[in-house]
Amino acid sequence: MTAIALEQTLYLHLGTTDVTTGASATADTLPVVTVTKQGVPLAYSPPVTLVAEGLYLIAIAVTAANLFTTGSRYSLFATATVGGITGRDGIGEFEVLAVGLNELATPVQIASAVGARAISSSLTSDQSQRVANAILFGKVSGAGTGIESFRNPEDTKIVCSIYVDSVGNRNLVVVDAS
Repeated sequence: MTAIALEQTLYLHLGTTDVTTGASATADTLPVVTVTKQGVPLAYSPPVTLVAEGLYLIAIAVTAANLFTTGSRYSLFATATVGGITGRDGIGEFEVLAVGLNELATPVQIASAVGARAISSSLTSDQSQRVANAILFGKVSGAGTGIESFRNPEDTKIVCSIYVDSVGNRNLVVVDAS
């Protein structure tokens, strides 16, 4: 299904053929396109333009003025007469979005937003991951001394220092997740 933002134009093509030969053939009159929302025709019919033998361009102005609404799905049907024989067929469906697809967030923007999300009162998701990486993959110093310091995997700084008592219980955790 096609998606388009409100206040944009959707372009579709329609072909007509001679029923006896199957070859492309121009309709006796311009085909009529009907737009429906949940099976109910809108009071809007998009313009149809002949662009080549048996080929038409349909320009659908997806605007509020033409009764389109965001979050709704629409179906398109065309009625054409070729050589005195009239036929009707569905030619497509589309959904109207609040924003255009090119306005949606990129994977980098999504990752950045997730990383910046607070997961506690003091850490974001990215900062929490830095601490976890230091504890799991970084060098540790001071094990068994009462202050264990964990360095980042790149070994450029101490990310987490844990102060423990004589039986190994944590008393204080100091984090530099910048």
